[in-house]
Amino acid sequence: MPGAWRRAALLTLALALGGCSYALPSIPIPDLVRDPRKLLSREEQQQAIDELSEKKAAQEADAAKQGNKPK
Repeated sequence: MPGAWRRAALLTLALALGGCSYALPSIPIPDLVRDPRKLLSREEQQQAIDELSEKKAAQEADAAKQGNKPK
């Protein structure tokens, strides 16, 4: 019989928590529409990565000239 009491307690707890779910704020779900932003092609992605790498190298070189160590 201990298993029956455990199941009854779990069922009661589940029903109580289920009843409280209406009081909780709901998370808004985004609309399933096409994103209007332009996606980069593979070549454009690589070009952007290369540009950022060059900027980072230039910043690190500038920091080294000023005596700051890059992180």
